[in-house]
Amino acid sequence: PAVCESFSRFSYTLEDLRRAIGITLDDTRAQMRAKKMGLPYIWHSMKDVAGGRNALNAGDRDALFLDMDGCDAAAWQALRKVLAFFSCFTWSTPSHLHPTVNCEQRWRICMELDRTVTPEEYKRLGPAVESWLMDCISLLDDYAVKWDHSVYNPDHMVYGPDENAVFERFNGSPVSVDILLARSPEITAPEKTHSIDHDDLSRIVDLNGISSQTFDDLREVMWHPAVLADAEPGCGKYPCWAAMGNRLAWFKDTEWEDAARQLWIDWSIAGGGDGTSAEHKWDSDQLTAERTGYQAIFARARKLGVANP
Repeated sequence: PAVCESFSRFSYTLEDLRRAIGITLDDTRAQMRAKKMGLPYIWHSMKDVAGGRNALNAGDRDALFLDMDGCDAAAWQALRKVLAFFSCFTWSTPSHLHPTVNCEQRWRICMELDRTVTPEEYKRLGPAVESWLMDCISLLDDYAVKWDHSVYNPDHMVYGPDENAVFERFNGSPVSVDILLARSPEITAPEKTHSIDHDDLSRIVDLNGISSQTFDDLREVMWHPAVLADAEPGCGKYPCWAAMGNRLAWFKDTEWEDAARQLWIDWSIAGGGDGTSAEHKWDSDQLTAERTGYQAIFARARKLGVANP
């Protein structure tokens, strides 16, 4: 893994990762998502490089990523004024100002920290910084800003810039980690209750074990030719195709829903579809995991003779 000598150098190194993916204003959401898969991605240090990217192997961090996932121009200008007090840089995402997102602003933000933080601290620091930023701009107006909270997970990766990304750098002070963490409560286990449904409890336990590595493993088996054949349009494969969507629908209403939706669309496109049917089927709530779950994907792969990761 590469190591930069300074935060400033890191910002320019990341900008040098630009990759042309050819997003156009006529692209559908599915087409954009498929093209974004061609971007490089950034992850933080690992405890053991040989151990691969997963939550347990996440190392300490010197910078904080935030993903501003939608606001109007006025809200972004208000955020920029607050960000100017910090040592940070921003870059626009491929969907920035695109018609499919109602021409909203979409930016990634990287902030320098005044000390290294552990993965556990990172999970608390992200929401604390986001909350502080929103508190600041709310003094000016009632701005609506959407944030992607999955970026605060220790094993979350951030896609690099495309060829049209706009970069901006601010030369303020690093984030005062201890001050911001003092605003954030410790992460504790939920209180026990006597009315918890056992199925819900099992799902909570299973969700605690989900990481980006889970999705890497799912992608690996789903793209095996034997499993990918289930996504081929026609050939009487509709039930197999829809069944895969139902398995991934297990992630609905969780922080992993967007990742599962994207995986479903990408897989459908890889199988020969245009992604539109997959997108509609997911967004119209036609997919449910009432009798299945994501684990069934690995079971399906084994049945087809595919070894699990």
